[in-house]
Order: sequence, then C-alpha cells, then structure tokens
Amino acid sequence: MLRSTSCMLVCVICGWGVHAHALQRLPHVRFAHSSSAMHPSATAPCSGNAAQNHVPRTSLKHTRCCEASLPALDTHRVDIRFILGYLWPHGGKALARLRVLASLVLLIAAKLYVVRVPFLFKHAIDSLGRAPLRNAAGWLFAYGFSRSVYTLLQEGRYLLFTPVGQSALRRFMRDSFAHVQSLDSMWLSSQSTGELSRVFARGMRGMNALLRLLLFNVLPTALEAVLAIMMLGTRYGSGFLLTSLITVLSFVTWTLFIVQRRVQLLARVNENDNAIFIKFFNSLLNNEAVRINVNERYEVGQYDGLLSRAEGLAINDVQTVSVLNAGQALIYWTGLGVIMSLCARGVVRGALTLGDAVAINGLLLQLHSPLTALGYTYQEIRQALTDMRQLLELLRRRPRVVSVPRAAELHVRRGDIEFEDVSFGYTTAGGNLRNVSFTAPAGLKTAIVGSSGSGKSTVLKMILRLHDPDSGRVLIDGEDIRLVSLNSLRREVALIPQDTILFDDSIMHNIRYGNLSAPEAFALEVAERVGLNVTAHSLPDGYNTRVGERGMGLSGGERQRVAIARALLAQPSLVLCDEPTSALDSLTETTVQQVLDDSFRGRTSVVVAHKLRSVLDADQILVMRDGQLVEQGSHLSLLCSPNSTYSRMWAQQTAGAEDALDDLNDYCELLDGSGLARMSLNAAQNALDLRTLEGEWLW
Repeated sequence: MLRSTSCMLVCVICGWGVHAHALQRLPHVRFAHSSSAMHPSATAPCSGNAAQNHVPRTSLKHTRCCEASLPALDTHRVDIRFILGYLWPHGGKALARLRVLASLVLLIAAKLYVVRVPFLFKHAIDSLGRAPLRNAAGWLFAYGFSRSVYTLLQEGRYLLFTPVGQSALRRFMRDSFAHVQSLDSMWLSSQSTGELSRVFARGMRGMNALLRLLLFNVLPTALEAVLAIMMLGTRYGSGFLLTSLITVLSFVTWTLFIVQRRVQLLARVNENDNAIFIKFFNSLLNNEAVRINVNERYEVGQYDGLLSRAEGLAINDVQTVSVLNAGQALIYWTGLGVIMSLCARGVVRGALTLGDAVAINGLLLQLHSPLTALGYTYQEIRQALTDMRQLLELLRRRPRVVSVPRAAELHVRRGDIEFEDVSFGYTTAGGNLRNVSFTAPAGLKTAIVGSSGSGKSTVLKMILRLHDPDSGRVLIDGEDIRLVSLNSLRREVALIPQDTILFDDSIMHNIRYGNLSAPEAFALEVAERVGLNVTAHSLPDGYNTRVGERGMGLSGGERQRVAIARALLAQPSLVLCDEPTSALDSLTETTVQQVLDDSFRGRTSVVVAHKLRSVLDADQILVMRDGQLVEQGSHLSLLCSPNSTYSRMWAQQTAGAEDALDDLNDYCELLDGSGLARMSLNAAQNALDLRTLEGEWLW
C-alpha cells in the first residue's frame, strides 16, 4: 500500500511521461555532448535516388531524411529523461555530477529530518506535565534548533544545485539554437520569425520552470508525503495509515482530474498568446503599409479581437483554478479532521498522549503547505510542458541537408561547376528544375536568365547546397558536392543575394560577417572599393553606426553594397550573384559592376539576372524556362537564333526593339557560323550602330 502511494505521487512528477519510453531520446540534438551528434548518422536514412545520382548509397543515404518517420510530440508524453539528462553532464564533468549527488543526499537527509521534528515537540508537551521542567525546555530548544538545521540543509541544497541547473538551462538553449541553425533554409524561410522567437522564449521559460519545480517542489514534497505516511503507519497503526493514505490519494486524484482538463485551456491560451505577439510584431514591422493604406483602425480592431479572446480564456482559467483549490481544501481538511478524531479517541483511551496528538497535527500541518502547493506546482509543470512542446517539436525536426560521414574537405583547384541531369522540386509550385545539365567553365562568367519562377535562383541554391537534387549531380572540379563537408563547400563560395538582410548591428560588423577573422584594415579597403566610405562618413558614428532591424536604416543600394563588400572580404573561389545590382541606380550600378568585374576576374562566377543588359559581357548565357534549360550561348549568338526565347526577352525589355532586331537579324545573316563564333562582344558592338543599340535598346 505504501508502494502504491509512492507510485501515485511519482505520477505527479512524471505522470505525463509515463509513456516516455515510447519516444526516442532525441539524440540528434545532443550535439553539445558528442562530436557525432550533428553527424548525419544521427538521422534516419531515406530511401531515395542515390542510385539515380550515380553515387554509392552508402555515401549519400544520410544526406536527406524522411520527416514523415518522426512521430508527433505529444504534450502529455514529453520525454522527461531527455530533459533531465541535461542535469547529468557528459564529458567527465565530475564536479557537476558531484553537485547533483550531494543535492540529492541533502534532500533525503532534510526530509528524513523534518518528519521527525514534530515528535520533538511531542516530547516537550509530554514533559510539561512532569518534573523536572528543564526536560521540557531541552525538548523545546531541540525543536527550534532542528527547524534551523532543516533550513540550513534546504539552503545548502539550493546552493549546490543552482549552478548545475543554470548550466543545464544554458546547454539546452545553446543546443536548441545550434539545432535551428542546422535546419534547411527552405523550411526556415517558410516560418514566422516572430513565432519562432516566441517558441524559443517560451521554451527557455518552460525548461527553467520544469527543472526548478521538479527538483525543488515536486520531488521533495513527494518524498516528505511518503515518509510522513510511513511514520504514521509505523507509530500509530493501520487506522492512521489508511486514513492518511486515502486523503493523499484523493488529493492527488482530484488534482490530476482538474488539471488534465486545464491542459487544453492552457494550450488555447498559448495559441492566442502567440497570435497576439505575431500580430503586434507584424503590425509594427509593416507600419508604413498600415499608415499608407489608412488601416490603423483595422489593425487595432484585429488586435483587440485577440485581446478579447485572451480575456475570456483568462477568466475560464481563474474559474478552473478556483474549483481545483476548493476541492483540494475540502479533501485535505476533511482527512485531517478524521485523523484528529482518531487521535482524540486514542487520548481518551490512554493509548496516545496529548503530545502524540500535537505531533500528528504538526506533522500533517507541516505537510499541508507543500502538498497544497503541489497542486499549483503540477499546474505550473503542465504549463511548462505546454510552453516547451513547440520547442521540443522543433528539436525533433531533422535537417534535410547534412554532411555525409567522414566528409572530405573541398579544395577548389580550377573552379569548374557542372550540373549533370539535375532535377529538383519544392513542395510548392514554381522553381522546379527538370533535367538541367550545363558547365560553368573555370574562371569565366556564366549568366542565367529567364522569367520569374523558372528556376534561376534554385540553381544557385543547389551550388551552395541549400537543397539537394532529387536526381542528378552537382560537381565542382569533378567532385560531387554531397561528398564534401558543408562548411568547406560554403567557405569556397560567396553569394551576393538580391535582397540583402543585415543584422541589427554596426555597418562594419555586417561587412566583416563574410570573414570574421579578416583584419579591419582589409575590411575598410573593401568598403571603400564599393563606395561605402561615402555612406559611413556621412553618419555620426561612421562604420560603427547600427543599421537597424533587417538593415532598414540603410537604403536598398547601401545594403547591396554591404553584401558585395562581404563577398569581397570572403575572397571566395566561386562567386554567385543573384541580381547583385538590382537595387542600385544606373550610375552606381555601372561603378559597382566594374568593381565586381575587377574583384572577381579570373574566378568562376554564376550570375542570375533579370536585366539582360547587365550580362552582355557574360562568357555564356543560360536561358531557363519552366525549370528547364532551353537555350545556351553568348549574347549575340542567342540574339541571332531565329525566334529564340532570349531574343523575345530582349525585345520585351527594350523600347523600339523590333526594327533594331530586324536590322540585327539581317546583319547576322551576313556572318557565317565560324565568324560569329569567333567574334567577341566588343567587336560586334563596334560593327553595329552604337547609337541605335544604346539609345533604343538600352533605354
């Protein structure tokens, strides 16, 4: 029976984790404790297309995982072992483990001590009716001193355990942040930044509360309750044992019954809380759009609707807690009344002394506060688990793109980039690649053009290995990039994106982010080459000026210059540009384009462009349409191809181009194939009427 009591009380501690063994320990996020934790072997392999990719299955089986194989994490069955595992540090941290063991020893000693304290008071009461009275004084002094000793044991446990708990919290949040950094960019870009921030904040709060409540509230209370019931049973018989046992079991059962029904309410509270936060965040982020469209009242109304729902949920929550507290009080005080009636009967019969009655009452009153708090504690634990649910689900998500076991380092020798029959599909429409094959020769400039959604930017993401092909291969110098480490690949490649997002930090920090170890003098030189020195000198703090959230303190052109400077600072072997000068004015575009050409001359570059005039000097141009490579050649050869996609794109982008194209077609007919192949772009432009070419075609 005592064992049943213990089991029931333990259910208060981990009743939500009774089925925890059904879950995995999430080993793939424990990379802080194991050098192989971020290792692909920690992820489940997918059946897939390794054979189609002409790469051994043993090499690529870990590069992409099947998320469908991961069970959904349930709030009721959180793996407590995984969470508490952070309290037992790995890696031979003997001092931390010693602190944990010492804390447990002090806990047990304190509870063994405190259940005996009321019986010191019993001896004092019994001694008051007998001489000499100094015996009673001695017992009373011992009683008071024992309370002090108990307090010292408690505080000693707090002092020992606090560093361990804080270290566990720090490692858990560090591992969580590092895990999110490893997730694939396609998934991250589909998530709300505000919601992810909220998930992390709540997860940290939940982890902190869970460790504190389990170790400083639940476990001590459960241990004290079991010891108190055992003490009553061994000293006063089965009647006291059964009554106290029924009281405690009824108390725990009522608490579980009500709190289980409160869990869904807490989940709705959290969901609405997230919606309030996201609404506030998005409204401020898009405040200009709100004002321009005169939608302030609409935004306030939407926000107030969420607040109204939160108001109703808060009222329901208070009502539920009131019912819980009333039931707990009724059960506990009724049980205490029955036990004290048994005491009175024992005193009348002479089986018990008045001191026994006082001791039993003191023992039960001593248990009342922590046991009553246990109901509140259990609610807080369920709230903590609810807070942690989304973060733990996030930790269960595995990255799609990882390095293979024992991946080699990439060392670019020439810089050839080759696509071999590459196909790839997003989960959403657009941007798919279908059987794309081409070679970007070393040291030359390859441009990719096409309509929106044709797959241009996807090609760049494939080279950076932000995505892996569904079939086919991407090679650098003949080596499949899936067989080299991700870090070594991305160190060799620099990307200048179309929309540059900066950190809310200084201009210099954002420039140096491309190479944090680069000397400041080199960073200043690079900044001057792209014209950022003019911007910096016009600001009061110069390069130390903070750029604001997402870099919105700078203009679009200035943010683009920072991105170019960052790429220059990295000194990559391969350069990828996604509309690198799209946000610049015509004069600045010419200057920056010249800087790019001078800085990356002799290096392999792949440039995605919408403005065809920006890639006239490309050594080859690839034309994409609906995820397929439909045309390939130089600017002039593509223009001279009858009814080519490229020539139609050129006509659409130029004013009065029909006559100019007719003249160009006539001119091309005069050239034989070999002559056209040998003719450079500059020679061709000299042969044409430059006034027509520049005035009518190039705006």
